[in-house]
Amino acid sequence: MAQMKLRAKLTMEKVYLALETVGLTAEKTKLENDCREGASELKTTDQICARLEQRKVQLTELCKGMLKRAKTICRMQHDESLPEDLRNAFSKLPDTLDEIDAMLNEERSRAECFTGLSESVVDEYNRREQEIKHLEKELEDKSNALNAYRQNISEAKERWLNPLKQLVEQINGKFSDFFRSMQCAGEVDLHSENEEEYDKYGIRIRELNRCPFRVVDEINQGMDPVNERRVFDIVVRTACKETTSQYFFITPKLLQNLQYAEEMTVLCVHNGAQMLPPNQWDEKVFVRRCLQRKARA
Repeated sequence: MAQMKLRAKLTMEKVYLALETVGLTAEKTKLENDCREGASELKTTDQICARLEQRKVQLTELCKGMLKRAKTICRMQHDESLPEDLRNAFSKLPDTLDEIDAMLNEERSRAECFTGLSESVVDEYNRREQEIKHLEKELEDKSNALNAYRQNISEAKERWLNPLKQLVEQINGKFSDFFRSMQCAGEVDLHSENEEEYDKYGIRIRELNRCPFRVVDEINQGMDPVNERRVFDIVVRTACKETTSQYFFITPKLLQNLQYAEEMTVLCVHNGAQMLPPNQWDEKVFVRRCLQRKARA
């Protein structure tokens, strides 16, 4: 019984091994076929590579001949390297032969249009081209110089325009105060139709302009009493400041009950045909007579 089981087991293993052998044989056959096909393809590829190598040698020799011819046309030595200008020119050419042929045909057609031109016209064209380049360079230099001048003008303008605006603000404050004291309204503003016309920038107010003394002659003439009193008060306030100039106010008449200051000095100038000679002028006698008249009255 044990031998029968062993025989059956061995038989099964034999069957399995036979099946495995069949599979391996089929795989071997397939690999052999693939190897033969690969060898055939390798042989074909070697033949193609040989032909390409031969073609490469032919093209290399052809390129060397064309390069030699090109250097001869360009009047170059055989061992001379390609100049930078030609290298840049070649880099701008098309990559394919068809595109190069089309470009050559276009240039030939363009050249045929100039067959009737003389050398003088070509020379004139070259001269004008050089002149244009020179003018473009000169224009660029002048534009840079103009921008530099404009920058300097702008910086200089900032240096004096800001203080000028501050001065105008001070003038406007004084001007408004004077008009406000006369129960009017007024202001001073810096205005010009063209800001670049610097010669038209000019404002002057007496109180802001320093000088040793000032003479005011008959400023109250032609005024009504109300405005005359207001103007007199403005002159008094301005003249009696500690930092102002000395004022000489000349007038043939004044209103009564005006406001005077301690800093003021009143001088009465007498003149006319009935005036006494200077040697007969006695102020004490005049005062005594005035007191006597008041006593009799």
